[in-house]
Amino acid sequence: MSNDMKVSHELFRQLLKLPRSLTVAFLALSDMSGADNRVALYSELRREYALRLGVSIQQVNRLVYDMQKAGLIRRVAHGIYFINPYIVNKAIPGKLGKLKKSWRELVERDKEGDKVYVLKRASNDR
Repeated sequence: MSNDMKVSHELFRQLLKLPRSLTVAFLALSDMSGADNRVALYSELRREYALRLGVSIQQVNRLVYDMQKAGLIRRVAHGIYFINPYIVNKAIPGKLGKLKKSWRELVERDKEGDKVYVLKRASNDR
């Protein structure tokens, strides 16, 4: 890891007041996401993620839980997570507003206790 990356991690951790391990895990997870800020973490991908971080599967499960509690990610469906676009996004120009709206909808559904996590996908998104 370069010194620049360490500074980025440190700055990010300070801004969000997160433990370093959670910051590193979140940045690695966001690196795995697509342009729609979604990331799949099925069992095979959790193993890959654990290897990337150098931790066990149980630690990955705990990190994912901690990221959800911190508001960094939201569970969309089994094994699919949506990364908070207010923190990190890979949106194509013009799509960021749509990602933020989807995030707000997920937060509202969670507040209402609705257990259906669905992100609507526009027909022109791929």
